Parts: sequence; C-alpha cells; structure tokens
Amino acid sequence: MLEEYFKILGLPKTANQDEIKKAFRFLAKKYHPDVSTEPDAPKKFMEITEAYEILTNQKILETLRIIAENEEERKRSYEYYKKVAKEKARQAAAMRYELLRKEH
Repeated sequence: MLEEYFKILGLPKTANQDEIKKAFRFLAKKYHPDVSTEPDAPKKFMEITEAYEILTNQKILETLRIIAENEEERKRSYEYYKKVAKEKARQAAAMRYELLRKEH
C-alpha cells in the first residue's frame, strides 16, 4: 500500500520527509497541467499530489503502516494455517492409504 506512494514519487521506502518533498516538487513541476504538454499530465499530477499528501501526513501515514503490518500478519497466519492444514491432510491420506493397503 505505502510502497505504491513511494513508487509514484520514485523513492525508496526509506525516504525521509526532505526527500519526499524534493521529489514531489520536481515531479509537480514536470507534470503540472499548466506546464506539461503530456496528455496524461493532469492524472499524473493528481497521483503525485495524493502520494505527497499521504506520505507527509503523519497521522495518515501511521494508520497506513499499522494496516500494512496487520495485513502482513494476516498473510503470515493464513500461510501458516494453510501449511498446517496441508500437512494434516497429507497425514490423513497416508493413514487411509495404509489402512486400505492392510485390508487388501
């Protein structure tokens, strides 16, 4: 989620506030609809502005980081339980196979 905003500004996730501001100013000048002749300039300008607003608003940034961390935790939990379920299914299948083999 946050990676997208850093990517829009062409920055690494470790960028500080000064780097964010500098990248925003550079890109805003480049894509400002009054200056740029590129057809997608207004759209790019809006994306750049949104990324800047998110990355410089500490309250929003902290909320997004908490959400991202919880999302990663959910993914890890899901993968763990998926792995456990697969292992139990494999064990059950092996037991059934052994029972069938003994019966025949």
